[in-house]
Amino acid sequence: MKLSSVFAAVGGVVLAVAVSSCREVEKKTAPPPSVVVEEAAEFDFADSCTEVGTVAAFDSVDLVANVSGFLTEVNFKEGALVKKGEKLFQIDPAVYDAAVKKATADLRKAQADLKNAEIEYDRQKQLLRKDATAKRNYDLAEMNKMTAAADVLAAEAGLEQAKVNLSYTRVLAPFDGWISFKKYSAGNMVGPTSGVLATVVRNGDVKIYFSISETDMLRLLRSYPGADRNADKKGPEVEIDFQDGVRYEYPGRISAWNNAISDGTGTFRLQAVAKNPDRKLFPGMYVRVKIRVEPYSRQIMIRNEAIMREQLGNFVFVVNKDNKIERRKVTLGGKNGGYYAVREGLKKGERIVIAGLQKAQPGSIVTPIANKEQAPDGSATPVANAK
Repeated sequence: MKLSSVFAAVGGVVLAVAVSSCREVEKKTAPPPSVVVEEAAEFDFADSCTEVGTVAAFDSVDLVANVSGFLTEVNFKEGALVKKGEKLFQIDPAVYDAAVKKATADLRKAQADLKNAEIEYDRQKQLLRKDATAKRNYDLAEMNKMTAAADVLAAEAGLEQAKVNLSYTRVLAPFDGWISFKKYSAGNMVGPTSGVLATVVRNGDVKIYFSISETDMLRLLRSYPGADRNADKKGPEVEIDFQDGVRYEYPGRISAWNNAISDGTGTFRLQAVAKNPDRKLFPGMYVRVKIRVEPYSRQIMIRNEAIMREQLGNFVFVVNKDNKIERRKVTLGGKNGGYYAVREGLKKGERIVIAGLQKAQPGSIVTPIANKEQAPDGSATPVANAK
């Protein structure tokens, strides 16, 4: 073997060892992985629950025909605001007006018969005292008088019923409110079996019905002692959102509590009342109702991105003062937007990993980078529900 070949082989080995050593040095001197951290901060927060609610009119009346006849008038614009006492439908009154006249005549005849019976009774009574008539004639006169008096009462009742039926030919608005589309037009025959002619809902405040879980009901009662017995203007406030996510400008208040928990669903039904001056809430509309089930308190809030979940519970990665990763089990509370309240497991000011979680391992050293969205004082970006 030539000497040059030996030197070449030795040189190659030396070069390989040198490259390997350099890589080992680079590996040993590589900086720790970077993670984005955010300090655990406290905010005024109240846990809440959000449920689907149904809007209902404060009062709603189905207008029906209590007597039969042809509709002669429909005196409203569909969907318009009507006033209490306003005539909405007119049923042909001719038959019922005639019935009132006949009942009036029947009453007058009955009154005349009664007067005649009273005269005959008094005459028979005087004759009986003089033994100038038989007792049988007196008894008959007394019976005729009582029968005539009963006929007067029946005639009076008949006249009253006739007047009531005549009044039923005019269908009036029961209160100020909004009227629906009409079901019948003028010229149609209507009666007690015709169903609803139209519906009027009261103008003004509306009711919202919704249900909460038994657990939330208990928390609500603990937070607002006696609220179920004093559900008035001081009742717990609720926030209302439309289905498109837009917040309704007037919050409502719980005004009534049901008397039992539903056997089928295990939920508890509540009623809230909300102002509706601009008529943005319509009966039958679905809304989202948010109610605080506990009073405001200072609570640590962390981002949802920082939370890792497993069967044994929830945990986060905390960067300690030595920049080492600690795995920390946490007990979560309520949620607001992208944030969760932490009941146990964290202290104010501790640094929580919110990005780069795949680089973090318990016990490893990392390079923490403060979240750019943090406030100047180092606290986390305030959540929507913070005061």
